[in-house]
Amino acid sequence: MSKVVFKKLLIADIGNKHAQCVEFKDGKNLLTSSSNHLGKSLICKSLYHVLGADALFSDNWKAVNAIYSLEFSISGANYRITRKGSIFNVYDTNGSKTKFFKIKNLIEKLNELFKFKIMLVSREGETSFVASYPMYTYMPYYIDQEHGWTPRAESFANLATLEKAQRITSLFYHLGCLDDTYIQYELRLKQARERRVTKEKELEQCRSIIAYMQEFIAKHGNVISNEEELNKKILSSEERLNSFLHELEKLRNEIIAIENEKAILAKEKETITNFIKKEKRVATETVDVSCPKCEHVFPIGFEERFRKEYLLETINEDLSRVVTTITKLDEKLRDRNNKFVNVRNGLKLLERTITTDEDLYNLYIKTKSARSMITDNTTRIGELDIEIKELDKEIKSISDSLKVFNERKNNANTRYKNNLSTMFSLLNVSTSELLPDAYGIGAEISVSGAYQERAILSKYYAFLQTKKELADSLIKFPFIIDSPKGSEQSKENSKIIMDFVLNDTTVDNQVIVATIDGEEYLPKASNVNVIELTNSPHSLLTQKCYQENEQLIMKTLLDFS
Repeated sequence: MSKVVFKKLLIADIGNKHAQCVEFKDGKNLLTSSSNHLGKSLICKSLYHVLGADALFSDNWKAVNAIYSLEFSISGANYRITRKGSIFNVYDTNGSKTKFFKIKNLIEKLNELFKFKIMLVSREGETSFVASYPMYTYMPYYIDQEHGWTPRAESFANLATLEKAQRITSLFYHLGCLDDTYIQYELRLKQARERRVTKEKELEQCRSIIAYMQEFIAKHGNVISNEEELNKKILSSEERLNSFLHELEKLRNEIIAIENEKAILAKEKETITNFIKKEKRVATETVDVSCPKCEHVFPIGFEERFRKEYLLETINEDLSRVVTTITKLDEKLRDRNNKFVNVRNGLKLLERTITTDEDLYNLYIKTKSARSMITDNTTRIGELDIEIKELDKEIKSISDSLKVFNERKNNANTRYKNNLSTMFSLLNVSTSELLPDAYGIGAEISVSGAYQERAILSKYYAFLQTKKELADSLIKFPFIIDSPKGSEQSKENSKIIMDFVLNDTTVDNQVIVATIDGEEYLPKASNVNVIELTNSPHSLLTQKCYQENEQLIMKTLLDFS
């Protein structure tokens, strides 16, 4: 069993020469204070920020000149990682250093250390590290004060970038249900299905062409003519008439391709439009706050407004791009339709205006060309039938291979639901309002009232218990719980949560729980490592701590140069 243990976190503000150092132990850690705004959430977020998951800190924390250093162990081997801006340094047990400027390279290095990685299929049909979205590696192990007690956690940048189905898929990696072979099968299946759709469309086009040509031959195929005279006319006019028929076929194919591209862009436009509506609705709800006593107006932070407005501006640019492209496609489609009509009208005009001999010649040439096209398309239909049958065999073969993974996922879901039921019982969650069988792995649990926090905590612990049963050999990450007493929890509910977290023996991950007045919940024979913050509000970092760690800070700062 591999296990990650956070040991020592150092946060330093180089500009003001203030710092804070927090030491953790394996097992239970209680990060507590007598009131809020003393820095508990800053510490919790920094643990993941230094690992590459870009935390969205509060406006009170200005991280421009900050450096972060985290000492941690993996199965007893010690490592240290430091971060300043977008630059990271990783130190191994021998003190060897590797510098990373790209987050993807950093996470690949951490995945190498953790011996754990997640792969998914992107929308473009390519495999990609979820390491590009670092929080996905640690997602099942963090409950955030600001957003984690709601159905979705959004305190880290890019956390909601992937679709819900992909987020759920990432969880099954932690449970040992999936591996790199799975994603290769998924990618091959996606590509095979896309190729089959393309073949089917081409098959339908061939059939349409044959039907059109057969109808023409049925009307004009029995033309009797002076073949010698017709051959003379063929030599002078065959290229002209053939070009009409081939131009019609070419334009028809172009029109189909443009309409397919428009359909894809229309779907993208709908997705972007819905996203913009949602973001604007959230933005309108984010208003300045007035103090009910002194009537002082506290404006919403610039950073939050900038982030939302910048996001909307970027998304609106994407929408504008899509709308512009659709407009261009409409113009292109009109152009092709006009050309198609013109070519067809030109052909009809030619048929009406030519002489009797030319009419006969025209029919002869078109009949000959039509028969040739029927032959060509019939041959192509035979080829497509074979190709589609081969694709069907490939799709079936891949689907059969994926059955093993699906069986593992179904087994994991069954175990998870059983564990969720147990956790609901342990945390006194009313099953009359929540049916454990209704919630699979990754499903959002939302319930009103006092059960909300306990239901969500049950979900996390049920997941960790399921991992212990199915994939105990895979690496265990620390479990961070920030402020379970949030959302105006009553003392009774807070006690249920804290007693469970501090006394739980169902999982053996390192646990770090942050809450105010935490010591009142400590067990009598406590082996909990208590970390009490006694600083003033918004003053977590101190000059004294900076001086005590100045040598390490200066060395760390030098390594970034």
